[in-house]
Amino acid sequence: MHASALADHSPQAERLEGEITDVLPVILAGDGPVHFHFTDRIFGRDAADAAWTIERIAARRPVSVTLHDIPQPSDGHAFTARCAGYARVVAVARTVIVSSHVERGLLARHTGIPADTRVHVDPLPIDRAPSRESTEGSPGFPTSTATVGLLGFIYPGKGHDHVLAALAAGPHSADVVALGRPSDGHQDLVADFERLARARGRSFHVTGFLSEDQLTAAARAVTVPVVAPEHVSASGSVGWWIASGRRPVVVRHPFFEELHDRAPWALTLTDDLPSALNAALEDPSTTWINEEDWDDSAVPSTARAARIQWSRLASADSHAQPDAPRVSVIVPYYENQLGLDRLLRALERQDLPHHEFEVIVSDDGSAAAPAIPSTSYPVRVTRQDNLGFRAAAARNRGAVLARAPRLVFLDGDMMPEPRFLTAMLAGLEAHHDGRGVLAVGARRHVDVSACTPAQIDQWLTSGRAHGARRLADPAWLSDGYARTNDLADAGVEDFRLIISALMGVDRELFETVGGFDETLTGYGGEDWELAYRCWQAGARFTHVAGAVAWHDGPDLGGRPDTRDIKDAETMALAQRIPLPSTRGRGVVFDQPHVVVRVRGHHNDGEAFLTAAQLLRDTDAGVWFVDRDSIPAALAQDPRVRVGEPEPRYRARCRYLVDALAPLTLHEPLGALCDRGDQGAPGLLELRETRNVNRGESDARTVCTAVRPANTDQRIEGRVAHD
Repeated sequence: MHASALADHSPQAERLEGEITDVLPVILAGDGPVHFHFTDRIFGRDAADAAWTIERIAARRPVSVTLHDIPQPSDGHAFTARCAGYARVVAVARTVIVSSHVERGLLARHTGIPADTRVHVDPLPIDRAPSRESTEGSPGFPTSTATVGLLGFIYPGKGHDHVLAALAAGPHSADVVALGRPSDGHQDLVADFERLARARGRSFHVTGFLSEDQLTAAARAVTVPVVAPEHVSASGSVGWWIASGRRPVVVRHPFFEELHDRAPWALTLTDDLPSALNAALEDPSTTWINEEDWDDSAVPSTARAARIQWSRLASADSHAQPDAPRVSVIVPYYENQLGLDRLLRALERQDLPHHEFEVIVSDDGSAAAPAIPSTSYPVRVTRQDNLGFRAAAARNRGAVLARAPRLVFLDGDMMPEPRFLTAMLAGLEAHHDGRGVLAVGARRHVDVSACTPAQIDQWLTSGRAHGARRLADPAWLSDGYARTNDLADAGVEDFRLIISALMGVDRELFETVGGFDETLTGYGGEDWELAYRCWQAGARFTHVAGAVAWHDGPDLGGRPDTRDIKDAETMALAQRIPLPSTRGRGVVFDQPHVVVRVRGHHNDGEAFLTAAQLLRDTDAGVWFVDRDSIPAALAQDPRVRVGEPEPRYRARCRYLVDALAPLTLHEPLGALCDRGDQGAPGLLELRETRNVNRGESDARTVCTAVRPANTDQRIEGRVAHD
C-alpha cells in the first residue's frame, strides 16, 4: 500500500505491479534505474532467496530500495538469516531508504551495515486528518458499549493481551475490538483472547478483513484507539489511526518517541497503559486530533513523501542534512539534576557556534523527567524504563536520535571547558583516515560542592575560583596517554584508555560496530568493550588533550567500597573481550580469542583430527562452514559449531583463521597467532581481525609449521576411531 500510494504521486516513474516472479523478466530486460519497496517476505521463499532476486537485478541495472520489516531479534530462529539477507540487499543498492531513525539504528546494529551516506530516513507519510463527520458503512462491531480498538493483523506481540490486562485493572467496562483479521497461522489467538476477555468480564470482537473505507469507518467508531506492540521499528497502524483523525494511546517505544518528537499532537505516549486507558475512556475527546493542531511540516503527506523519495533516487544526497549540526552531544542521565544543570550551563559557554551542536539527554529511568532550562542550542530528552543501571542502552537511545555525523558522549556529572567541543571536533577530523576515529578527552577532577554557578564558570574559564578544590587525576590515564603518544601508538590492549565520560566518535563507526553493548548492565565496562570492538574494526584512537572536562569528585579508584563494582566489571568483560589480559587462560567462553573457519573436510575423521589440533592450547572456536552437522566425536565440545560464524563473533575475535584442507600443525595455533599474519598455501590463512578490517591483511608470510595431514595420522600414539 505504501509503495502504491507513492507511485500514484510519482508521474516520472514507470510503475510495475504483480508478483515478483511475474515482473522479474520485464525488470531484467530494462536498462534504467529501478526502485523496490523491499521486504524479504514477498521477494522470495526466504531471506536468502529474496536477496538473490535483488542481486540478479542489480547485476544488470542500478537498484535502490526502501526497506521494510527490518530484522529484529524478535524474529526468532529467522533473525540471523534475515540479517544476512538484508545485508546483501544493501550491499548492491545505490540508495537505501528506511522509515525511521530507529530502523536506521537497527540496520546498523543487527546486520553490521554502516549507516552511511546511502542510508536515508524518510518517515512513513500520513495525509492530513479528515474531518470528524461520520463515514458511511458499518464498523463491523457493536457500538452500544465503550470499546478500545487495536488496528491491524492479529499476531503474537501485537498487544491485544496487554490491552485486555490493562482494562482489567481499571473501573471501566469497555470491550476490546480488533480491526482486521488474524495473521496466517495465528487464528487460534482469537479464541485465546475471547477466553481471556470473558475471564475479565469483557468481550473481544474481531472484524475480519476490512476495505479501506470500512477500516476508516471502524477507526472512527471505536471509543479509544490504542497501539501497544512489543516490537516495532515503523508502524503503519499508528499512521492509519492518525489519518482517520484519531489520536491513539501509544505504549512508549523509541519509534513512537521519534514520531512524538515531530508531532506531539498526533499521539499520547504512556508508560502506564491502565491509567492512560482509564483517562481516555473518561474523556474520549482526547483521542481525536484537533484539525487546527495539524502541522504539515511535522509529518509528510504522501505527495511530499513521493517528492522526497524521488529526490533520493535522482541524486546522491549527503548523509548530513543541510541544517544538521556538526556534532551531537549525548548525555546519559539518572536523577542528578544539579549535575545536569552544571553541564548544560557549561555547554552554553562553548566557543563552538551554538547552531553547530545539539544535546540529547537520555534518561535511564528516573522517577521524574529531567528539567531542561532555556538554552541557546537545541536540547531533546528521551527516556527509558527503570530496569536497573543501563548506561549502555541509554547512550544508544540518545545516539539513535542524533542528527550529526559525529557524536560526543558526556556523562551527566561532567563540566566541559569552553573549548571542549571545538577541540574534540578538531581531534576527530584531524585523525580521520576513512576507517573511523574514536577519541577521548582529558578528564580532570575537582570538588565544586561549595561553589556557586558563577564560581564554577570562573573555574572552567581560568582554573581558579573561590571554594573549588583541585583533586588528583588518575595516574593510570595520564601515564597511558604519555606511553602511547596520546594514543597515536596505541595497541590492542589500549582500549582501557578510552572512557565514555568524555568520548567522541564518528557516527558511521559507532553504527558500524553496533553501538554500546546493551547486555552490559551495572556500573562500568561498556566503554572499554566498545573501544575494543572499534579497534578490531580498524578505527584510529586519539587522545585530545585540549578537550578538557571536569568531574565533580574523585575517580572511581579514589572512592571507597568499589571492589564489588570492579569485580563485576571484570567478569562481564572477560566474556566479551577475548584477550588473555582480560580473561586469563584455560576457561572456555562463548566468544573465542581465535575464530577458525574450516572447509574441505569430507569425513568425520579428517574433521576431528584438524579440530583437535586447532583447539589444542588455544582459546579458539571452530566453525565447519561447509558441513550440515558437527562430527559426532566433537558434538559435546561447545567450541565446535557449523555454518558461518555470526558477525558478533568475528567483530570481537583477535584473529581470523581459515583452515582450507586437512592439516597437521607442528606448533599450537596460539603460538602461530603471536607471530601475526601468515599462511600456508591451500592449507591455512591466519590474519589479525583489525588488519582484515583495515584492508591491511597480509598472509603472504609462509607458515612453515603447517603441513598436509597424513592419512594414517595418529594422536598421542593411538588411532582416533570416533
